[in-house]
Amino acid sequence: RLAGTTVARAAAHKEQQLLTCPEETAIVKWCSRPDDIGFPPCLDMVKDMAIHLKSKRTGMLALPLGRN
Repeated sequence: RLAGTTVARAAAHKEQQLLTCPEETAIVKWCSRPDDIGFPPCLDMVKDMAIHLKSKRTGMLALPLGRN
């Protein structure tokens, strides 16, 4: 990377990511709101939100998320 011949891992695999950076930021903010009042969202709620954001962006129903 120092010589400029390779790219960062996140940039190299950008097309393999389910969500864009702004969508990930939106999920973080969405998770923080209920957590601030003592009700952190469960994993299923976060997964549903990720699927919702991807569906909203692509205009079609997103496939279920994988394990990782």
